[in-house]
Amino acid sequence: MRSPYALRSALVLAAAAAAGCGSDPTRPTFTGGPIAIVSGSGSTDTISAPLTAPIVVRITDADGHAVTGVEVRFEGVPVPTGAPGGGSVRNVKARSVGQPDHGGFAADTTDAEGLASAAVTLGGIAGPAGMAISVPTLGLADTARYTVTAGAAARLTMTTHDTAALTNASLVLAAHLTDRLGNARPEQATFSASSPLLAVDGAGTVTTGATVGRAVVRASVGAVRDSASVMIAPRGAFAVLYAVRNAPAVVAVTSLDGSGLVSLAQAPSPAYPALSPDGNEVAYQDVANGGRLVAVSVATGVVRPVADPAEIASGSNPRYSRDGQYIYFSGRTTSNFVVSLWRVRRDGSGLQQLWSGDSIVAIDANPAGTIYADPSVDGGTVAFGRAPGNLHFLDVATGQVRDAGYAGLFPRYSPDGQYLAVNSQGRVTVRLLDGTVVRTFAASSSADGGLTWCADSTCLIGRGDAGLQVHLLATGETLPIATMANDYQPGR
Repeated sequence: MRSPYALRSALVLAAAAAAGCGSDPTRPTFTGGPIAIVSGSGSTDTISAPLTAPIVVRITDADGHAVTGVEVRFEGVPVPTGAPGGGSVRNVKARSVGQPDHGGFAADTTDAEGLASAAVTLGGIAGPAGMAISVPTLGLADTARYTVTAGAAARLTMTTHDTAALTNASLVLAAHLTDRLGNARPEQATFSASSPLLAVDGAGTVTTGATVGRAVVRASVGAVRDSASVMIAPRGAFAVLYAVRNAPAVVAVTSLDGSGLVSLAQAPSPAYPALSPDGNEVAYQDVANGGRLVAVSVATGVVRPVADPAEIASGSNPRYSRDGQYIYFSGRTTSNFVVSLWRVRRDGSGLQQLWSGDSIVAIDANPAGTIYADPSVDGGTVAFGRAPGNLHFLDVATGQVRDAGYAGLFPRYSPDGQYLAVNSQGRVTVRLLDGTVVRTFAASSSADGGLTWCADSTCLIGRGDAGLQVHLLATGETLPIATMANDYQPGR
């Protein structure tokens, strides 16, 4: 079958010049016919398949007589690889019949009938492929065409292997089937769930339930399988810090599935973010700016000092009261380097020192150290601690302080008022208010990244080695949140 790309008219060539034997103006001219593809073109087979029939061509002159003794070359036509950065590859290879492969190129000399041939092996990219055929001495060229199809199913790949979704939400997962060389196959995967925490339909639409946890979604096409882990994260807005390469860190508000991220302010070294109960602002320490305590508006991005800079030189670890009226913080005045426990009304008025950092020697092993504090749900008590001393409780009405009898930083009262979580020596411990240990979570990095409760008091969010993680009170599990990986630091 003649290729549609064959030359349609005879070529008039100077034979001596084409043969590279020098110029001989007295030698008669030669009128050659186009290349005739006798057989072997138009085949379809799978990737890397050696075709059973060789490509056979005939070279004739204008009168149809065989042209003998001329070299015919066979070489694959380059096609794009589709790889990042571009590139191309010859998607069909030729070799001399009965001979080993020599880099995908073959040459044959026409016989007495003007025939030349080459063995053909298809390449590894599914789609059209071409074999360039040329007779350099006669200036003839044509192309044989092939179709390469994908091989047997070999790999099923989920579009993500670790993701997160909020409770009572949905997301769509997909899986792509390929052969051993990455060519797509048309079969569609079926999906199933490993846990009642979520449901998945045949199209990969995942619907989460009301319980925080982790479940696996499996995809399969016959015996070829893959899976994805889905972290079902608690709902709510959370204040976070996250790093930006070659730029200041960002103070932001986000959901734990990574949606709704609102970047509020950038600072070289922000710390201790805290979201107000109404969600309207985030207080944090601007370490690079003298360690001053500031709050940024979620709506406008305007940054304001939490307390009068003429009175408070620096502050850290801000915590809002549950009614949003006060901000509690660790700070020092412009005239005293001793760090004390303070609170101030949200509008900046009513600055009040709740506990003086030099008043109790037992707590005062590090008078310049940060005080980590949290007001109780009713605002009557403040739990506070400072390394390396024990945790203490301050009665706001009387000013009396009592020792909790155990060490702890980042104290956090649960929203329902039943529990108090602290970090101590790299472990998060949850206690009842009478001190009874309910749960201990190991291998936490929350000591340097904050700690906060989810809204229903069933879990805590802290920072692990790979980013934010959830501590489940009911099961004792600690689960990483893939969408909040690496440089996120929590606060609320």
